[in-house]
Formats: sequence, C-alpha cells, structure tokens
Amino acid sequence: MRDFELLVDRLDASNSTNAKLRALESFFQSASPSTAVWTVALLTGNRPKRLVSTTMLREWLCEKQAMPTWLMEECYAFVGDLAETLALLTPNPEVENHMPLATLMEEYLQLMKSEHLQEKKDWVFSQWDSMGQTQRWIFNKILTGGFRLGVSQKLVVKSMAKVFDLPEETITHRLLGKWSPTETFWQDLIAQSLEMSPSHPYPFLLANSWEGKEVKNCFVEWKWDGIRCMAIKRENEVYLWSRGEDVITHQFPELTQLFMDMPNGTVLDGEILPLQHGEIADFSCLQKRLGRKNVSAKMVEENPTIFRAYDMLEWNGEDVRQQPLWKRKELLSNCGWTEVSPFWEVESMEELENFRSNAEAHRAEGLMIKHKDSEYGMGRPKGSWWKYKLDPKSIDAVLLYAQAGHGQRANLFTDYTLAVWDEDRLVPFAKAYSGLTKEEILEVDRFVKANTLERFGPVRTVKPELVFEVGFEGISESKRHKSGVAVRFPRILRFRKDKSAKEANTIQDLRALIR
Repeated sequence: MRDFELLVDRLDASNSTNAKLRALESFFQSASPSTAVWTVALLTGNRPKRLVSTTMLREWLCEKQAMPTWLMEECYAFVGDLAETLALLTPNPEVENHMPLATLMEEYLQLMKSEHLQEKKDWVFSQWDSMGQTQRWIFNKILTGGFRLGVSQKLVVKSMAKVFDLPEETITHRLLGKWSPTETFWQDLIAQSLEMSPSHPYPFLLANSWEGKEVKNCFVEWKWDGIRCMAIKRENEVYLWSRGEDVITHQFPELTQLFMDMPNGTVLDGEILPLQHGEIADFSCLQKRLGRKNVSAKMVEENPTIFRAYDMLEWNGEDVRQQPLWKRKELLSNCGWTEVSPFWEVESMEELENFRSNAEAHRAEGLMIKHKDSEYGMGRPKGSWWKYKLDPKSIDAVLLYAQAGHGQRANLFTDYTLAVWDEDRLVPFAKAYSGLTKEEILEVDRFVKANTLERFGPVRTVKPELVFEVGFEGISESKRHKSGVAVRFPRILRFRKDKSAKEANTIQDLRALIR
C-alpha cells in the first residue's frame, strides 16, 4: 500500500502529463505484480462496485465521530470532495498500518459478498482507525467509487508500453472488456505474445469533430442515435460489445440469433437502433432494453431493434483493420447477411450541407465523414473519421435551483436546475453543469448567494430571474419527470441577459420539439 500511496501522491500533486508519466514508469518498474495489477484496475476504471452507498458512509462517519448531520454536510460542501471530507474528519492513529493494496482489495471483494451490513461497517471503521490521512483518502476514494486523479487509461498504457517494451495497441487491446485484477492477468497483460479469447473485441475507432471546409476522397454516412456495438462471431458463439466495453449479448437476443448466421471469424462495427412500426424510433425506446438481466419475449416484441453495420474488422478469421476503408466497405457490402448502413460520396460542401439538413428526417443526429483510405485504428486519430452533428435543439429557461460543485468548484454554485413556464408556474426539466465562462460562473454564484429563497441541504432555491439558453441533443416524453419530458445531454449555450424570466419558453414550446 505504501508504494501505491506514494504513486497517488505524485500523480495528485502534478498537473504535468510528463511528470505523471515518469511517476507511472517508475512505479511499474518496481511494483509487485499484485500491486501493479490492482493499480491498473483502479486507474483505468475497472473498479469493483461500491461496498456501501455514499449516504451510508456519511451516516457512519457522523455516528463514529458523534457529529450532527448538518455539520458533516457543511464540511462536505466546503471541501467539495467526499473522500477527502471523510479523511479529514477522522483522527490519525498513533501507529499507521500499511496493508498491502492487494490484501485490502481482496478483503473488499470478500465483503462485497456479505449480506451483513454490520460486518461491512466494522471493517470500514477498522480501516479508518488504522490508516493515516493520505491512506484514508485513498481508501475513501475506493469506497465512494470516485477514483479519479487526472490520469487517463492512455497515459497508463503509454507508461506500461515503455517499461515492458510492448506496443501501446497491444496493451490497449488486452485491457478491453471485463477482467479480474489477478497476478495471472498481469502476466498475460505484459507477455510478449498472447492468444486472445474468442470473445475479445477490438478497440473502437472514434471520430473527431468536423471542422473541415472541403470534402475530398471521403465516404459520408448517417450518424445514428443508437448504441455503438461490435458484433463478433467466433467458434460458433456470438458476442455483442458496447462502446463502454460491456457485454450486451443477453440484452438483444434477436440480434444474437441474427448473427448466428454469420461465418465464424467475423467482426462487425455498427449501431443498434430501436424500431417502431417499421421506422427508426427514439433512443428512449432502447433504454428500456438496457441494464436488464433478463429480456423477455414480450419486451423484444414491444421494443424491437435492428443492427446497421458500417465497418468490417475481421473476415474469415483475418484482422482486416489495416486495409483501407473502401476495401472494408466492399467486403461488408458483399457479405449479404447483414443490413449495411448506407454511405455515399459527395462532391462539394454544399452537397454535404444538404445531406446534413436532411439528417433529422432520417432519424439521424448528423453525419459521419470517413476518409476512404483510412485504417481502423484505435482512439481518436486525426485525419480518419469526423462527426458532423446537427446543431442542438434549444430553449430559453429560468434558473430555479442551484447547488455547489465539487473539487475546484466546491465553493461556487455551478450546478443548475432549469425550468420552463406551465401557465403561471415554473416546471423544472433539466440540470446543466457546463457552458458558462469563468466570469459568468462568478456572476451567477454572486446572484445565488444574494437571492436565495430556501435551502434544502446543499440545494438553494433562488429568485426566478436569470434566463439561460439550454441546448440538448434529443427530447422525448417521459413519465419519470415532472415536466413530462426528458432531454439528452443538456448544457447551457448562453446567458440570456437580454431576457426577463417572463420571456422564457413554455412547456408547450418544449413539447413542440418532440419529433
């Protein structure tokens, strides 16, 4: 644990990418396999689920320290980070116990299986009582599930590639999917050669935002609003992977059956789309299928899906990602057993804009522009793929509630709940956390502090005076929200100082944007 603690100290203390890279390289050169593999797991997001809720941790801290809840919440609001707050409010022991990281995590995993809350509580208390402040902070980070130190998976991979003399692409590929942080996995991860499991996906190729002024030697296709999916058929088994590296095979049994007809050694990149009455439906229909352990025949019938392929990554067991896109498209178009997402060539920017203006009519959220000679790499390489999305839908809304942020924004009100008019009352419909400049954030913060009407814990109700233009990617009806609508990816587009609250939009205006 001491080696990991020193690494976290170095990573957290620096904003320099090169300094963090050097710290990681130094760590991996000397760390034991058990410590190294758990470090990779924690830094790349392959962490176990929370042992208990953050609400429970706050209650336990108050009980342990005989502290009123309001004082705990005030401390949290001031510090801005729950893990750090818990660490600061727990006294240091006379003697610190530096338990090995792997031992700590093994005990954590064992307690995950326990149904006895008291057992978990006793264990957390024993760790708090034996750890120094930095150790407690790290431990609390693990408990709260918020282990973020400004270190990307790419940086971890880069450091390992240098230390173990492996291509970055190889390590990235091996880290895909769900894996257990064992010493055996660590040896496989840094091995010079390794045969991958039949279910193993390739890394997804991502697109940059389109900023071009001309289109040359490119394919153009619709940017679908669905679930990016890699479909794999190997050794007579089908595996569906989401871009989030989750196996979603069981959630789409009708697609699994469809892909059983594919030849072995085939891997497709494409999009799962919802279908209603023979037409592409809203994304909300897909959400009914996600996160379920069992998908019934009735659910499949009521919320059917289709798969539209737009790339071929493996054919007859051969990795074809290094072949140019036009060749991969040719293989895909000639296969005959899957629906291919349409693609075309354009001659001018005017033609491109005409296609983009028709995207919504095709239930797409914009265009994808792909260089015809591009390989299927990994990450977000420049000069390969671009996304050219439609301009966001927008509505003018009134600030109704505000809450302080976290971390560097702990003392500023930066989290906003926005509302529209329903006759003479304001109905909240979205929360937004981004879009304002630093100066505007300070201005809104001063307004909130000077115009608070009520307080509900960390949330403040404010005078309904400030108006913001709120942008979002999509909108659909929703029974779970008071407004009756749900918006996707809301953010503030601009501070409408030119408008009074009464000039903000209505719920009818909002509903009119539903397709």
